[in-house]
Amino acid sequence: MTASRITCAARSEAGVSLSVPPNEPMAVRTPPRMTMSSMRTPDRPSRGGRATVLSAVYAGAGGASKRTGRGPGVTCFSHCTPGRARREGAPSSARRLGLGPSLSNRHLRQAFVPRDARRVAGVRGRRALRCVPGLRAHFDRLRASGSRRARAPSPCRLRRPPERPPVGSRASPTAPQHSRPPPRFEGVPGASSTTMPDRSVTVRVPATSANLGPGFDALGVALDWFGTITIRTSDSPQTPPEGSMERMAAAAALALLDQAGETPRGLSATYEGDMPVGRGLGMSAAARAGGLVAANTLLGNRLTMAELVPLAVALEGHGDNIIPALFGGLQVVAEDEGRHVHVKITPPADLRIALLVPEFSMPTEESRKLIPTNLTRNQAVHNIGRAAMMVAALTQGRYDALVTAVEDIIHQPARGTLFPAMFPIFEGARAAGAHGAYLSGGGSTIAAFVDPATAEHVANTMREVAAAHGVDSFTRVVSMSNTGTEVIDR
Repeated sequence: MTASRITCAARSEAGVSLSVPPNEPMAVRTPPRMTMSSMRTPDRPSRGGRATVLSAVYAGAGGASKRTGRGPGVTCFSHCTPGRARREGAPSSARRLGLGPSLSNRHLRQAFVPRDARRVAGVRGRRALRCVPGLRAHFDRLRASGSRRARAPSPCRLRRPPERPPVGSRASPTAPQHSRPPPRFEGVPGASSTTMPDRSVTVRVPATSANLGPGFDALGVALDWFGTITIRTSDSPQTPPEGSMERMAAAAALALLDQAGETPRGLSATYEGDMPVGRGLGMSAAARAGGLVAANTLLGNRLTMAELVPLAVALEGHGDNIIPALFGGLQVVAEDEGRHVHVKITPPADLRIALLVPEFSMPTEESRKLIPTNLTRNQAVHNIGRAAMMVAALTQGRYDALVTAVEDIIHQPARGTLFPAMFPIFEGARAAGAHGAYLSGGGSTIAAFVDPATAEHVANTMREVAAAHGVDSFTRVVSMSNTGTEVIDR
């Protein structure tokens, strides 16, 4: 057993923030989008065409407005155009923002405004600040916490820069495949912007194996290989290592707590276990499932397990690992207009999975880039038939059909270019008595369906074949688990 401890800091005055390097995908909360009609009043009639907010913010000072009679400055969707006389009795821009004379870069840093945008905002004046991405959301948080600096933020409708789409969107270059923006949970029963007391929750999380050959992004099973994750409110910040279980678990927990309106002083995550990261056994899913279930427990279980699925899939990017990690069992997953429908099947108790775990990793993001985006009809029919046969064989105990059911011609041939020894290991497993072998998730682990009596022999044979091809590895024989993430201590 190995154990490590990581802590994530949070500031109560500006909402929960994770003291980690900025490249970690996080749930980003954006302000509600306002329509033009909602901003019209008798003393504020419709003003015609819309201009791009961000291009104006990042433009140099002194550019003439395209609208007749307007001086140089920022053009916005509503009333943010400098050069226009303020209506009699209307508060100044600083007072509307609740900033007063104390405007500083500190406010902008707390609002997560990029340095270049802060510099431009300083040149253009306080009016430009209402068009800087993220500022309105920051003052919404201050206002919710009772700060006098955010009494009446501008009703300006904000947009992100075109080159920086929302985190998790399909257009984002760093977004996981099939991801969607995390949902907002302001409607969680009992949600409030309060500071949480110091508490801790420990959950048990399983490893998972996805795809099972032909079921790309559609099939996944929980394994009888567990670790534990403890989420604890704390005020001792440290920097989590890149890609660690602690970092992913803490980020998931903070995402749920923040969206539920809770503000811990800080949050620490501790992982204990020997499940390998980056080997195709669903460690990111286990960490995120553990973080979400623990955070939901801290919230008094305001959400059901089913209600955690949208945020869980948004954080993970696909459902074939995260759903069995949450619920256990063999899961069949399908996306339906943004919803992830899943059906749980109790896995057979008289079947084992022999795992060959190489000493190298195959990053899922990189290996997914190799998968073809266009298929022929024959390829589609081949995988559809075998994915259906996989479910039928495991349900009906027809293990003799698994040797056919594991065949895939979509993702495994592409990923095999990164792991040339994969197919010889498949052959060695079948020759030793396995019912079939496949690449677990994105790799590098190879899984083989085996009978209990031949499990160790198949595992040893796979390791010998791998060594003959220059691959160092270790093996482990596991059962399929009908149990997902469970709270074991609170």
